[in-house]
Amino acid sequence: MIPKFRAWGRYGNYPGTPLEKFEMFYDVSVVTTYNDKEQYVIADFDMYSKSDYSGTEIIDYTLMEYIGVLDKNGKEVYRYDIVKLNSGKLIAVMFLNGVFDPVCFYDSDQIEVVGNVLENPELLKGVEDDTEIRRWSDGKIFYRK
Repeated sequence: MIPKFRAWGRYGNYPGTPLEKFEMFYDVSVVTTYNDKEQYVIADFDMYSKSDYSGTEIIDYTLMEYIGVLDKNGKEVYRYDIVKLNSGKLIAVMFLNGVFDPVCFYDSDQIEVVGNVLENPELLKGVEDDTEIRRWSDGKIFYRK
């Protein structure tokens, strides 16, 4: 499977200052420059030659990797999505111990994407079980019910 990403971030290549508003960018590319080995995340990426490309640079981004699974409605599931189990429990999709937890433990017809932790953090408020606290990479805490 070819890696596929989306990113939560801000437009970075507007003339003047970058936009303050965060938003979701789909079908983003992760580009590493040959000379200085810098990494960029670009939306609408198109390569014209080895050194000439176009696209929108995204700054202050969080990459969300497609995990190769569709939910019961045929929607792609990404890291940091919030899925609803058939039981009604809401769980954030995380990469833990080499697997995408909890999605790897359920069939596609048992999960439904209802949002993600960056655009819809309110979905996880009050969903708390002291025995299963998960930490996200930037130190935020998300809970499993």
